[in-house]
Amino acid sequence: MCSASRMVLLKGFDKTGFVWYTNYGSQKAKDLSENANASLIFHWDGLNRQVVKMYNFHQCRS
Repeated sequence: MCSASRMVLLKGFDKTGFVWYTNYGSQKAKDLSENANASLIFHWDGLNRQVVKMYNFHQCRS
């Protein structure tokens, strides 16, 4: 099954991955708890390219 696309607020990133906000009671959080495969896509204006990162989601501690 393929997860639905969602827009999220990116909190930050480093060498270990991307950190973004979501409501743990949302449909998005429910979908990720059932299927931890996720992808991130964004436009990199300086390169005139789109960048896709596929990864396995895990919940961070706040």
